[in-house]
Amino acid sequence: MKKHILILILTTFLISCNVKGNQERILISNDSNSKTESLNQTKADSISSKEYGQLILNGKVKPTDNEATYNCLLELIAENQNDLDFYFSVYRKISENADGALSEMICGIIKTFFELNPDFCIEKLKSFELKEKDSFLEYIAYEFYASGIDYETDINEYIERAEMKLIDKSLSNLETLEEVKGQLIIKAKQMNE
Repeated sequence: MKKHILILILTTFLISCNVKGNQERILISNDSNSKTESLNQTKADSISSKEYGQLILNGKVKPTDNEATYNCLLELIAENQNDLDFYFSVYRKISENADGALSEMICGIIKTFFELNPDFCIEKLKSFELKEKDSFLEYIAYEFYASGIDYETDINEYIERAEMKLIDKSLSNLETLEEVKGQLIIKAKQMNE
């Protein structure tokens, strides 16, 4: 009987240690003295995507490949587009230092975002510096590269769908869309080499 109680206590202890050890941590920077404190995921889950996005923009949270960052990015493709400029600013801040898993998280969302909002994206692309424009297009191109060998056909169909959603079909926007298509094909091809 004592052995069973001891095993039960030990098992309970080990399980509780494991649960505490697996809590996701989010780093929050304190501007006044540059200290970093940990915020467990349950607290991050209790704030809205908008609040978390604001923390990212203010430099108080370092974006990582966690659920809170992912939820901010998902707002780009949400039905409610009222805060599109805000969440696009959050995306830009996230993408500044994105690498590895965070970059992969961005790729699919940005591909869908461009297709759903071609007017918005074309307007933003026109104002981007070359490095940022390149990065934005690489996120999309990576999704085509990763999806298989017939990426050129997929890119052509993707741009056709984006053009159908395009509201401002000015010559300038249509030329930009063609430029995007060309860049996506080139980038996907380079990734394939």
